[in-house]
Amino acid sequence: MLGATALFTACGSDDVSSNPSEAYDLEGKIYFAFPITSIDKKNHQFSMDFWFSEDACIYRDSKVLWDTLIYSANLLFDYSIENHRLALENEYVHFNPAWSEKNKSLLGVWNLDEEENVQYIITQDTFYYAGTKTENPKEEIIPEPVETPIVLGESYFMYDMYRCVQYDRICYFDQWHFSKKGPNSLHEFRIDVHDSTSNSMSFTHEGQEFFINVLHVQDDSLNNGKAYYSAITVIDQDTCFYEYTRSNVTEDLCKEENLKYLMGYSRDDEDAELEDIKGDIVMFEYMKNSIEEFQKCIYNHTKKQ
Repeated sequence: MLGATALFTACGSDDVSSNPSEAYDLEGKIYFAFPITSIDKKNHQFSMDFWFSEDACIYRDSKVLWDTLIYSANLLFDYSIENHRLALENEYVHFNPAWSEKNKSLLGVWNLDEEENVQYIITQDTFYYAGTKTENPKEEIIPEPVETPIVLGESYFMYDMYRCVQYDRICYFDQWHFSKKGPNSLHEFRIDVHDSTSNSMSFTHEGQEFFINVLHVQDDSLNNGKAYYSAITVIDQDTCFYEYTRSNVTEDLCKEENLKYLMGYSRDDEDAELEDIKGDIVMFEYMKNSIEEFQKCIYNHTKKQ
């Protein structure tokens, strides 16, 4: 959970040129302050009481709510100074590199390379992560979903469909199968293909008419971890709909009616069964999958010979 970026403290070296008691001007800046609990100059290490907050979806006392969680720990860091550049290392937390033309020890003011107007201000007992407010913060641009091109007629999804249509009790589908190439085995099935495009297909099986249209194939690897797949199948006059969606839990998804689609972990006891957990459960993933209803719909509307 300690996946913070560039929020940390420092330590002095044997050559301490900065004044530990020097007062730094933090007026007009946004800053976080973390107490430094020990400094080991010989081994270039220091420990710090680190914390960070996170807005998250919580299941608490049988209710779903959006709340702010605080995580805290005393962490040990390694540091090095070379060519006026400061590097901080920790197993759990990543720090951006910083620089200073005058600092000979870790105490003092360090400027971050990758974040404009952001500094580490390090004293003998406190690490400040400080920055100035921007008048016109950049609005987050949400990219359009990226669709994965498919060739439906060659996909493993159609192989799943043929088996479901033709055989008794063989009816299984998977969202990954839309873009996965299937076996070239039309000869195994009593299938008469009429029309086929990249995302749609129509065929006849034992006098029944089938039409499949894949609406969306949005793989998580191309969409920042968010996945969405959907398709419709028309059998004679009956329609079966398939939908699969998975994403991180947002405030909009953090609702009571979505509880059955939320996956979480316990902050207090990771090994406990859900019904035994007494503390908060952090809901981190939303997943809705109509696979069972879709399979049942295809099977029930198909005339098995």
